Amino acid sequence: KAITRELNFRTPANPGKCAIPRVKAVDLLKLNKSIYGASNAARAWYAALRETLVELGWEGLSFEPATFIQRNMENTIIRIMCLNADDLLMGIKQDDPEGAKIMQDLQKGIGFGE
Repeated sequence: KAITRELNFRTPANPGKCAIPRVKAVDLLKLNKSIYGASNAARAWYAALRETLVELGWEGLSFEPATFIQRNMENTIIRIMCLNADDLLMGIKQDDPEGAKIMQDLQKGIGFGE
């Protein structure tokens, strides 16, 4: 997810196996999107996940912003997802045919597990 403020970081003096091609040690780099460990990483992850969930038909609870639900055509809650920092817990029925597809859609939308 794109970041809303300028964020820079200095590469380590001894990057070892983590060296970036064409970047010298201790260069100052500007980030285009948040990375794990940056001060805004958790907020950026939440914003990206929330946006993706809403696009996929989930609704956030007004009294608990880290909890999302999905309803069926009868307005019955059929799925629930709770977020904590950079983890998520999803509750679905074991025989829910959409379970695997939901995870694939989330991976495509926010790119977790990469």
